[in-house]
Amino acid sequence: MWLTRFAVRQPTIVTLFFLAIALFGTIGYASMGKNIIPNISLPIVTVSASYPGASPEEIERLVVRPIEDQIQTIRHLDKVNATAVDGAATIIVQFKLGTDIDSSANDVTQAVNAARINLPSDLDPPVIDKVDVSAQPILSESITSKSVAPAALSNLVVNEIEPFLKGVKGVGNVLVAGDYPRQFYVEPDPGKLTGLHLTMLDVNNAVSQGNVSLPARLDQPMQESTIGVRADITSASQLSSLPLIFFGITTGGAHVGDVAQVVDGTSTIA
Repeated sequence: MWLTRFAVRQPTIVTLFFLAIALFGTIGYASMGKNIIPNISLPIVTVSASYPGASPEEIERLVVRPIEDQIQTIRHLDKVNATAVDGAATIIVQFKLGTDIDSSANDVTQAVNAARINLPSDLDPPVIDKVDVSAQPILSESITSKSVAPAALSNLVVNEIEPFLKGVKGVGNVLVAGDYPRQFYVEPDPGKLTGLHLTMLDVNNAVSQGNVSLPARLDQPMQESTIGVRADITSASQLSSLPLIFFGITTGGAHVGDVAQVVDGTSTIA
């Protein structure tokens, strides 16, 4: 009971002691570091796959199930959630707490690669990401203009503003949304195709084979050089002038522009 007797006999010292504790506590609280987004690592990996034109049922059957079957064999797995919508699928792989996220991401990558044999051949390569809380955007900016066309404004943002922001010290990443990327539209005329005994697949093959860039090598007696053959499309007129191919043989003067309308436009808002 000595503490009680001391407090009764020396009230001034006890009062000053508690005042000092309150003062140091206030100072400590005011100077304590704060982080809105703490640097934590969640054992979650996401797999995103794009298959344009496929229905949610097809996405589930052709994309989600083969990938899930391979992911189920990964160690330290907690649960797997998948979402299938028109033309895309997202698979969220959650591991048990304490699992090394880098090792888990490698395991998911290997599982997705193993599932590729059962996935559609024209499926866009799945994208695998680790959930990083600290990578969430901390600043969002919007740009509008009443005098500049959307396509020109999009070109300005993508080619000038975005590279400049990426070069700013401390910037980890810059994402552009709502832009209007350039895109060519080929709209075949069914009547003209029938007249030449062609199909839309023939038009697709002509466009695919005419829009390529190939590496090449030039061998000379005393010199060897590498060159590139650039045949990528840069205008609607070039696309219209591509020759049509039927059973691997050109149709003799017929071009894409003869059976289809080619429009130099922009894609939908990203």
